[in-house]
Amino acid sequence: MQQPASPSTPEIYDLGMQDYHKIWQKMKDYTLSRNQTSSNQIWLVEHPPIFTLGRVGKASNLHQQTNIPLVKTDRGGDITYHGPGQLIAYLLFDIRRDGIGIKNFVRLIEQSVIDYLQTLNIPSERKTGHPGIYTQHGKIAALGLNCKQQGTYHGVSININMNLTPFQYINPCGLSQAVTHIQRWYPQITIEQSKTNWLNTFIPLWDRNNG
Repeated sequence: MQQPASPSTPEIYDLGMQDYHKIWQKMKDYTLSRNQTSSNQIWLVEHPPIFTLGRVGKASNLHQQTNIPLVKTDRGGDITYHGPGQLIAYLLFDIRRDGIGIKNFVRLIEQSVIDYLQTLNIPSERKTGHPGIYTQHGKIAALGLNCKQQGTYHGVSININMNLTPFQYINPCGLSQAVTHIQRWYPQITIEQSKTNWLNTFIPLWDRNNG
């Protein structure tokens, strides 16, 4: 990989299908070992089916028992589902060094998803008090971060072409709400297309923030 221009310039790692627990531990290890010269990194992954429960989540929001594992994790937010066909971008960024507060960083991430969906002519929006991105047919992206020593980890998940049935077993992000994916509009959409096209919206937003 070409050396980035500065530690603020994100390095991109496409890691494919990964076990949730292993990636979670690697994110924590990297964050706790950061220094001023550590690079910002974006890890693009998919996970085998798993429910994750955030720091303030309630186990009661899993209202039907299944054979899908449930793990209590340390990101923000409540319960969500990860599975094949969902693009997850883990964002390991030094927000103190880069001069962006956590609230502005969250808004930047959300805006990148809105801008990506706009390239597909899919209208979407934020909902006050409920992080993530929503369409007229339901929630399409979930967001949850943790921050240690001003380094962020966890990130954003965008539903591309996945089995949505497991979302029926939970109150996604603690709410009784519909969930959708890009395949509803574009039946032939692929994860590989989405990786490239979401990065093409996130990176310019980040560069403008650090310009």
